[in-house]
Amino acid sequence: MIGCGSIGSRHARNLRGLGCASIRLFDVDGDRAASVAAEIGGVAAAGIEEALDAEPGVALVCSPPALHAEHARRALEAGWDLFVEKPVAVTAAEAAALAALAEQCGAVSLVGFNFRFEPGLQRVHRLLRDGDLGRPLAIRAIVGQYLPDWHPWEDYRRGYSARRELGGGVLLDNSHEIDMLIWLFGDPESVWCQGGTVGELGIETEDLAQLSLVLPGPALAQLQLDYLQRSPRRELEIACTNGTIRWRYDERRLELYRPGPGWTVEPLREDHNLTYVDGLTHLLDSVRTRSPTVCDLQEGARSLRVVEAARRAASIR
Repeated sequence: MIGCGSIGSRHARNLRGLGCASIRLFDVDGDRAASVAAEIGGVAAAGIEEALDAEPGVALVCSPPALHAEHARRALEAGWDLFVEKPVAVTAAEAAALAALAEQCGAVSLVGFNFRFEPGLQRVHRLLRDGDLGRPLAIRAIVGQYLPDWHPWEDYRRGYSARRELGGGVLLDNSHEIDMLIWLFGDPESVWCQGGTVGELGIETEDLAQLSLVLPGPALAQLQLDYLQRSPRRELEIACTNGTIRWRYDERRLELYRPGPGWTVEPLREDHNLTYVDGLTHLLDSVRTRSPTVCDLQEGARSLRVVEAARRAASIR
């Protein structure tokens, strides 16, 4: 485990729950690594070299985004299979280089887009694949949460989200929704974006981005990402030729509209942590069978190409 912050410690606890007997942890904050190691019965390493100086297994890179490419490269070169938290890197070129290295090394890899393991979205994926509601025409997606509420136990201005040099900003931080659209509809044919730092958070990264995408089909998509909404919100709505899909994650419900019967509601799974558990289970199964994962490094690079296009359109550094 490289990085023992909020997401790294979550993955460490989940791995222990899945029966992983040997977990070695490194963090630049040695006390944090030691604390997590004590909690799960793991071993804290003094450096990355010590963390990787063992019989290769699976390396989980959960450091700040700006360090993902370097840490993932070192793990691959040391012979480890790989999990990398999203985003894979801060540039598409770095992600492509990692994907090429993983293929050269024969490594199994998974990117931490955990919403690919959310049963409601998997149901949406099947509906779209099977054409149950016809052709998608118009898509609206939104994700937002007030940044100071994410990790109330620490100063949000010191976290990676608020700092450009660590790979922060809503486009990288909330790239789940970008991956979601790519997974469901394919790579966009064009990307337009407005965004910047418009709130009163006192951070140096963009806190709002509004994207317009032309997706294969064609279908038109509107996507809003922000650090500003005081009430957390994560929703996806898809208007199709024969009905409508509404995925309301905060309310844990999937709503489907068909002419005739009208709206039906399907409850979503309540425990968000299970998306992470299912992702790790999938990774470990793929490592055992030496088979590809559903979101390897090559898949992870796709969202970064959209992020870069959005930044160019909005003149975001």
